[in-house]
Amino acid sequence: MKDRNKKLIIMIALIAVVGVSIGFAAFSSSLLIKSSLSVDPDSSTFSVVFSSSSTALETNAITPTVNPTTLTATKATIDNSGTYPTIENLSATFTEPGDSVSYTFYARNTGKYDAYLTSIVFQNLEIGVFKNCIAMPGTSETLVASACNSISATVTVGSESATSTTLGIEDHELLQGNSETVTITLSYGSNGTRADGPFEVNFGNIYLTYGTQETSEMPVLPEASTCILSNDVADENFNNTIGAIGVGDEVTCGSESFYVIPNDTVAHPESVEGTVALLSKYNLNVGNDTVEGTLGIQNASATGAVSNLEGNNLDFSYCNFTEEEMNEAYSGTFDDIIAFNEWAGCNGTVAFASFEDYISTGTTYWGEVDSGTFIYNSNATPFTYVENYGNILKKMGMKVIISTLPSNNQLINLGCSTSDNSCTNAPSWVYSTSYWSGSAFDDDFVWIVASGGIFDDGDFFSAFFSGVRPVVIISESDIRVS
Repeated sequence: MKDRNKKLIIMIALIAVVGVSIGFAAFSSSLLIKSSLSVDPDSSTFSVVFSSSSTALETNAITPTVNPTTLTATKATIDNSGTYPTIENLSATFTEPGDSVSYTFYARNTGKYDAYLTSIVFQNLEIGVFKNCIAMPGTSETLVASACNSISATVTVGSESATSTTLGIEDHELLQGNSETVTITLSYGSNGTRADGPFEVNFGNIYLTYGTQETSEMPVLPEASTCILSNDVADENFNNTIGAIGVGDEVTCGSESFYVIPNDTVAHPESVEGTVALLSKYNLNVGNDTVEGTLGIQNASATGAVSNLEGNNLDFSYCNFTEEEMNEAYSGTFDDIIAFNEWAGCNGTVAFASFEDYISTGTTYWGEVDSGTFIYNSNATPFTYVENYGNILKKMGMKVIISTLPSNNQLINLGCSTSDNSCTNAPSWVYSTSYWSGSAFDDDFVWIVASGGIFDDGDFFSAFFSGVRPVVIISESDIRVS
């Protein structure tokens, strides 16, 4: 059928605007859940809406389940009559760790096609932050920060459960005329820290995306299809002015955030006039010693190794190995070094290239080149992670021209210096993590940036120091300035 091949997408937005006040006997929360709809060819052919019944389309009030049963909570209401089907008025009063409230309702397929759940996206409240906790006057910020770690929002759709962004959901079908259970749970972990006064917790939006196409066909997430200039800065060092897209500006695309950096048409020939190079705000959560959260996308805790500028030493507290284990491996055989780098890591780190290949061939895959030559290609270990990330962004609707690594020239143009091996004259976000560039230092080493401001050579086979911080090239017209 001709219409069946068109992109029919419905996006249910669970807008989790959650205000939580916690005291000795005061804990309140509100959760607003909305859904938005994009339909082609018309609104009657593809439709997934909220329902209070699993067998019919009903919009009765939703009675929450509270634990313990002595807690009080409001009933949620469903309204499918407006532009966006909405469920709102989710709130409860918690008193201590171990408390929770759950709202169960249904996503009902009232359209003419079978639907597929393809992603659950937790959108940030602000750049890089999905949840924040704010201490009220008189409450210890330290205790609140600790307690905040134990407060969570969980979304369960059918058999799919998520506490963070989950992309590429496969084989999750909602047949025409059927419903599936959606449960939103707010919980305060039983082992959580008790604060000494009230504080507020806020969560970002949560989007469920349904479409007639399965994940492999890359459904569109409207929130990510247009990037926005989320922090417009003026920086005379880069001739950047307010109101224009320039180096140093922050750009948000769905749940992912980036910094505008100078183009390098030699390293990235795709950087033609009218394109913008974006450096990811954080490293990808990939490689050895990954951190808690969704794999394959940016994560604020995926810092790579943390180095001590006073002596250029590694801070082992960020790693999954000890100094003794590292020294023992590197004082041994090639096999010992290879074995060590197969598992050793510091908050999401990878090697740049294979040490085994180097031993067998006697040279790196790039061979003899001048320092600064852009050598990143499919032979590089980060390549698979960077390509996968680019595909994830495309699935979210971002119009990525190419995903790659930053070049040596881009880092120099941001303020890094090869003469003193430092990036401290660059903006601090340039050296907020440790990561590989895509440029050779010489025949055997690769330029790296290390957190704290180091700009130096990295052993290409070291999998425990540098992470992956991609650059994506997009059209400037795909960034909304206002």
